[in-house]
Amino acid sequence: MKVSQKGLLASVVFGLILCVSGCATQQSTKASAPNQTNQNEPQISKSIYFFQHKLIAQWLYESDGAFFSDLKNGDVTRFMEVASEVINPEYANNIVVTELAEHDAVLITFPEPYDFPNCYFVLMKKQGATFSYYTYEKTMDLGEQNIGGVLGGWTAEGSHLNYGPRSYRTAPDFVKDVLTM
Repeated sequence: MKVSQKGLLASVVFGLILCVSGCATQQSTKASAPNQTNQNEPQISKSIYFFQHKLIAQWLYESDGAFFSDLKNGDVTRFMEVASEVINPEYANNIVVTELAEHDAVLITFPEPYDFPNCYFVLMKKQGATFSYYTYEKTMDLGEQNIGGVLGGWTAEGSHLNYGPRSYRTAPDFVKDVLTM
């Protein structure tokens, strides 16, 4: 029996959502995604995409602030465990989470993206009782146009936002860009 990639991905996504929905709690659930260490680069890229664009955004919007609070307070244990399970331990060990206290925000810096639209950075910002989720994504090299990446994001409803191409490649430039929007 042949299983489609979409069907397999949907099953993995459903399993991960069930397993890690308590990420910001003290529960010790274990994600069921296969270890990607020995997989080829396209599969790793898909796992990274899922983690950066779907899973983290879901945790932010569905945890009633607990996930954001955990990261802001330096509690990244479960976050890193899930990154290791979904992608691989080497990738997870190179993720850096930084509190931006003066802006009530958290910056996540990822290893150099394998492929587009994997992220260089993610910024989560709290504004009153609501949150915003911004991404800085690798894009295709378009030659002489000097594009470093694309500023995007995700809404609580699951819609992808596209703020357009940017020329920078550094975390300070990304943070400045997002915080001045």
